[in-house]
Order: sequence, then structure tokens, then C-alpha cells
Amino acid sequence: MKGVWFRALWVVCALVLASCGVDAPIPFSAAEASPAEVTPAPPSPAAATTTPPTTEAPTSEAPTTDWVAEPAESAPVDPTSSTAVIPSTTVGSIPPGVDRGVLLVGDSILEGLANLGYNFGPGTAYDTEVARSALTIPSLLESADVPSTLVMHLGTNGWWPTAAETLERSIADLSDRRIVLVNLRVDRTYEALANEDLRRIAAENENVELVDWNAVARPEVLRSDGFHPTLQGYEILARLIADAIGLEPDAHLLPPAPEPIVPLVF
Repeated sequence: MKGVWFRALWVVCALVLASCGVDAPIPFSAAEASPAEVTPAPPSPAAATTTPPTTEAPTSEAPTTDWVAEPAESAPVDPTSSTAVIPSTTVGSIPPGVDRGVLLVGDSILEGLANLGYNFGPGTAYDTEVARSALTIPSLLESADVPSTLVMHLGTNGWWPTAAETLERSIADLSDRRIVLVNLRVDRTYEALANEDLRRIAAENENVELVDWNAVARPEVLRSDGFHPTLQGYEILARLIADAIGLEPDAHLLPPAPEPIVPLVF
């Protein structure tokens, strides 16, 4: 109602001004003339919504590369170095030029050498057993880490044609080893057959050498049973083995004897 009176007053004023030669002002819009009458429009949902800043989602994928790491090349083993790491080997695969010592395989005859402490250089090892049969040769060598030098003395407790056959097969698998066969001195009927087989096998294989223990094992260097050596006999047998594997004639095969204990006199 107030707006109607306002418009009527404006018309009257415009007529008065027109009679005086003055242009009437441009009338205000209803919103400008009466702000109270104007109901503000509610904000649009789009305008009222505040969009949060967007961030890039982290990725769990590892960065990819276009190269592959190559394994480092292994350095060759220097067999002359005292710190050289000798790789583990199996029968028939020992690296050329690498001396891993001496393995002595046998029965109670070689067990006596072990008990007395005979040593044939660094890496000396024994695999001996009382009453061991020659037929166990294949299984023994298959389970052993055979070094570059192998010494065998088997047959004291029996010898058969099959023993020679198994020994020949085992030696064929060890063609890159130095093998020393020690023949027999035992008062049994099979002594001659065993020694003949051992002689023939040594003659047919370049890497095999025969130690003729039978030729030097006289009764005076044997015990009363006729085949186990005495202390003097073991000294002779040890020297024969040392010569066969190439040790110096004056090489010390036994540890030095302990100093005698002198009793104190008060």
C-alpha cells in the first residue's frame, strides 16, 4: 500500500516538474525503491556447496624400470692363496689345480694310522672302520666329499670278483683324482687274488698308483695276528703312502712328541 502512495506522489512531482520544463528522473525498480519488499532468493544448492580441494590419490604401484640387474661375475679362485675359498665339490667335479688334501679310506689297518696321528698334509682326513668290507667302496665314495688325493686299503676282511668290479667302476668316476691303492698282507686264501686285481687296476689307470705293502710287511713288523702292523710297521706303511702321494722324504708325518715331564725335587 505504501508503494502505491509512493508512485502517486512521484507522478504528481513529475507533472509539476514537466510544467517547469524539467525532465522527470527515471523511476527506480521495485527492488531498489523498497528493499524491504524484496524477498531474497534462496541460494542455489550448487552455489551453497563448497567443493573441497582435490588431491591426487597415492598409488601403491612401485616405479617401473626398464633395466635388470646383472649378477656380479665370480672372481676365479686362486689355488695358491692361503685364504682361497674352495668351493664344495662332488665326486668327479673337483676344480683342476685345487688341492683339497688327502682322504684315507679303509678298515682297521688304516684306522691304526689315524689313531697314531699320522698326517699327510693339510686337509688329511680318515674314513675307517673295523671289519669294513671291500664291497662298501661305492657307497663310501658316493657319500664322501672326495678330495684330490684318495688312499684306499680294503680287502683285509675278504675279496671277491665283485669287489674288483665295484672298485673299477668307482675309479672310473674319479678319473680327475690321484688314487693310491694299498695292497694286502693277510694270511688268507684270497690274498693273491686281491693283490693281482689291485695290481691290474693300477696298471690300467694312469691316475692310480699301487703301494706294495705286501712286499715289505715282514713278520717282524706285524703283530701276532699276522696282518696288523706294529709301531715300526705303521711307520713303514706311512712312509710308503707319503712317497706315493709325492711328499718330501723328510716330511714329518707325526706330530712332535710332547716334552717329557721332569718331576720337581724339593
